[in-house]
Amino acid sequence: EQMGKPASYIIWNRQTAKKADPKNLDPNYLTQAQSPHSPWHHALHAFQDAWRPDKSDVVGLAANLPVFHVDIHGKMDRKDNLDLDIGLGPMENCWGEKGDAGCFAEVTALKKHMAEGFREAFRQTVDARKFLVHNKQMLMTVEEDPYLNAYWGGSTFETISHQSVNLRMPAVQLEIPLTMRKELARNDSLIKAFAIALVDTYRECVSTLASHDKKPRTCGCRKHLTEEKAAVLRGAIFGPKGPSCRTTEETDIMFRELKHLERTVVEKQI
Repeated sequence: EQMGKPASYIIWNRQTAKKADPKNLDPNYLTQAQSPHSPWHHALHAFQDAWRPDKSDVVGLAANLPVFHVDIHGKMDRKDNLDLDIGLGPMENCWGEKGDAGCFAEVTALKKHMAEGFREAFRQTVDARKFLVHNKQMLMTVEEDPYLNAYWGGSTFETISHQSVNLRMPAVQLEIPLTMRKELARNDSLIKAFAIALVDTYRECVSTLASHDKKPRTCGCRKHLTEEKAAVLRGAIFGPKGPSCRTTEETDIMFRELKHLERTVVEKQI
């Protein structure tokens, strides 16, 4: 609705996963030796290869722009805040070379723009409304420098956002508390304002990144897989045509099915 075409997405759900499947590695906690065996990691490659070369059908944008990866997580309500966490740790630590002031300024501007966009979404839709959380009245707020910032650090385990950044795809990890997720599910104005905040951030900050092609792609695939093996794995995941956008109607059906699962299955929250 906002970009002129549907977004691409990949979703995990415990109820639809095969038990004891060795491919069910946690995509947010992989070494570079493990990531070549993760379908989620191959999805990043496939999405980038499928959507980056030609952006002529996206309204108002030029060609050869970076793909923007938004990794949406749920978290339990905290006892002292109702924060939406904006996790840009991989962008801040790995997007540019150390000491690259221009690159750092771009990432800082991206974070500021996104935070203000979400704050404006709250102002427009829930304003000064407070929500009862742990017997306290709380406002929906935004945390720009959260503990859960999508970056485990250095050459250790990598989140899927970190993997994206290594592939030169800008990425953000959003940690959304339970009460906020419930409000998003029932408040059409809020979910639309969220979408506008993300799209506006892409148009104003991500699509203009001068640094997106400054560094080469890096991941474990080149070291641990041949190109032929990688092509076979991605073909098995997506088929011969590669990833594709669903229609708005198909997306709505998929989300209704997931909501039904959430209503009928008790799942431990973290």
